[in-house]
Amino acid sequence: MIIEDVSLGDLLTFLWTCRKDVMAMDSVPYDLTERQVYEVGQQVAAALAYLEEKNLFHGDIAARNVLLHHNFTAKLCGLGLAYEAHTYGASSVAWKVPVKWQAPERLLSKPPTIKADIWSFGILLYEMITLGAPPYPEVPPSDILLYLQKQNIMKQPSSCQQAMYCIMKSCWQWSAAHRPSPAQLLCSLKAAVKTSNGHTVLQVPEPVVPELYANVAGVDVHSLVREYTIL
Repeated sequence: MIIEDVSLGDLLTFLWTCRKDVMAMDSVPYDLTERQVYEVGQQVAAALAYLEEKNLFHGDIAARNVLLHHNFTAKLCGLGLAYEAHTYGASSVAWKVPVKWQAPERLLSKPPTIKADIWSFGILLYEMITLGAPPYPEVPPSDILLYLQKQNIMKQPSSCQQAMYCIMKSCWQWSAAHRPSPAQLLCSLKAAVKTSNGHTVLQVPEPVVPELYANVAGVDVHSLVREYTIL
């Protein structure tokens, strides 16, 4: 295990804290701009590019699996599925990933790949720009595959500019072959950040109740606090 200073904790909890009427806590700023969303996204995309170079994948890209340092350095954690696949083979993976973050091919029981990570990355962008809202809030977890099979994707959040939504949509192509590679995704993020808003703080006034979030998102509320291995 590699231990690093990740003083802001996991990204999901940080996003929820940003919803509160607090500018700073223990001298740590709890706010987020569109530009910072891109900056964190670039770091995660760079980690995916590294994994692809090693013929690996992550398998569980989500805000709950990103840790933040106070200077907004992001670290991927939650590598259990990747380790299991590397050790026993992708076809033997039994690791449970919440369905709302999974690519369609994963919901159809196909082996995980880096292109499935790209789909999940689009969900991660949605999480960040909405300050930790659960994906597909109107769709029960049990209905998510049928929803996607009808060629539905999430609508553009009110806090999301068109450039970011275009990147999300590129990640949510039904065909994995039509999704960008990690390197292509990184290029898109670097281009978009140049015109992003680095001044206006994202605001979502409604606080998050973890138990309700877990029910809508289809996750175990107890899994939101865990031990971390860091990439």
